[in-house]
Amino acid sequence: MGNEQTTGGEKSHQQQKTTYHPNITIVNPQPASSDTLTQDDNELNKLVAIPKFYPILRSTIHMQNDEQVPHLDYLPTLQLSMRIQQHLKSCSEAVSYDQQTLITRMKEVDVRSNAVTSRLLEKQKRYTYYCDQSKKLRDLVTTVKRLDQTLTELGDKMRLINNALPLEDKLPMLTFRAQVKAE
Repeated sequence: MGNEQTTGGEKSHQQQKTTYHPNITIVNPQPASSDTLTQDDNELNKLVAIPKFYPILRSTIHMQNDEQVPHLDYLPTLQLSMRIQQHLKSCSEAVSYDQQTLITRMKEVDVRSNAVTSRLLEKQKRYTYYCDQSKKLRDLVTTVKRLDQTLTELGDKMRLINNALPLEDKLPMLTFRAQVKAE
């Protein structure tokens, strides 16, 4: 895999174990085929497309390996994270309190709305009863008007018959309406 080198299309008859030597560079004497060049170009294009990420301390980019990299002091970062944690805790407590308050108010509103709904249902039942009574009353009024009309017609016919009778057989005048006394 990286430590074994073979040339172009030739295979060695003997498989030799090679040891890894970090300072040895092997140069391939045969030119690479056009397929491997295009494959390498595709891989290089992919590598170039990867975004660059820089370290937090930009001064460490150009340092050599033998120079010592300055370390960040962890105490300010720890204090900052503790302050953020405390702030988030206080925010969560405030949100929890507000949620409990809202839940309590929602329950109160629910109880009140149920009471209002039950009162409205009772009123609706009463109004339905009143509507039924009103309908019965209208029916009675209609019946009484028909009776009044029938009595008026009957009274007119009785007067006609009474007027046709001889004077000794005539009846006194009948009135079906109550007379209003003038005071």
